Amino acid sequence: MDHSRQIRMLIDSFYSIQRTRIMISNRIKMIVKDYDVEEEEASNLHEMVKIHLTEAEKNIEKRVRTFVRPLPIYKNWIEPEVKGVAELLAGGIIAGIEDISRFTYASELWTYCGLGLKAETLENGEIVHTIQKRKKGEKINYSPFLKTLCYKIGEQFIKTGNRGFYGKKYQHYKERELNKQERKGVKVLPQALLDKKPKKEKESGEYMSEGHVHNRARRKTAKLFLSHLHQVWRAMEGLPVPPPYHISHSTGTTHEYYPPPGWKAPVKWEENIKSSGAS
Repeated sequence: MDHSRQIRMLIDSFYSIQRTRIMISNRIKMIVKDYDVEEEEASNLHEMVKIHLTEAEKNIEKRVRTFVRPLPIYKNWIEPEVKGVAELLAGGIIAGIEDISRFTYASELWTYCGLGLKAETLENGEIVHTIQKRKKGEKINYSPFLKTLCYKIGEQFIKTGNRGFYGKKYQHYKERELNKQERKGVKVLPQALLDKKPKKEKESGEYMSEGHVHNRARRKTAKLFLSHLHQVWRAMEGLPVPPPYHISHSTGTTHEYYPPPGWKAPVKWEENIKSSGAS
């Protein structure tokens, strides 16, 4: 079995073990409530299980550290520049991608990680683009392992807040999405309030949940990280680094360009960045 596959399996096991440990902690709280016992007594009943689970987590983390620390993309960029992506997540994303030369364009990497768009033809012949999801009877074209990790990475960026580059970008994307919906006349509400609206109102397009805004901003932040990872990793490997589409083509859009933290865009991009307005 190759090393990258081992790492993917170990990280998958790590999160399964972690979920089990959290379930046991929740179970202890339920025992305290349902059986009217002290928390210490309930904890003692599960002590050995918790010890073994914690030990297993530590062993996996140790093996992943051994794998990821010597890798140039980790030690020269992710570790010093990307706050929120520690060794476990970094090891998973690197092992999952494995060979960056397989992805000429960032959009190909987005698709492989489950963050791309899928073209669908409606009954009236209109073509719409939707996010990648599992659909019964259809073969998926992405890695569920990487899609899960990208979700976790997005959540970590949110937790970093103003302390990290991508935490700030999440806040920026969220604010921009809120402004966009306001301009369209859409009211953004907490899910609890939205659930109280009549079905007809909820489906009218006049409302959007705060969770929907959050998901959009997190997704855009994760895609930004992947595009940066693509650029820096390919540059480190001595591979061609194509500029983002809206820089290399005059799309007439107002997309912004953010260079990866700690990495400067190639000089040959500068003129295109200025002419495209993607500053």
